[in-house]
Amino acid sequence: MDCTEVMEQLSEYLDADVRDELRKAVDGHLRACHDCSYYVDTVRKTVVLYQADVRIEVPMKATARLHAALAAEYAVESRKRSVPPD
Repeated sequence: MDCTEVMEQLSEYLDADVRDELRKAVDGHLRACHDCSYYVDTVRKTVVLYQADVRIEVPMKATARLHAALAAEYAVESRKRSVPPD
């Protein structure tokens, strides 16, 4: 199993009723691939937080930095769209 296959099967893998064959294949890949292991762990934690329905207060500094980063990214993308192709 490669990284692409892990991402394609991620939802099924995280399901409680995952097929044993798929679980073993993904687990084997995750032991060897740090990037996928990190990503799957992050998604798993996100799902747990979402299911817990807990509100998390984000510090104002973090919120301001996020807004600034998103605004900058939006401006870059807007300029890219407004430049006519050669």
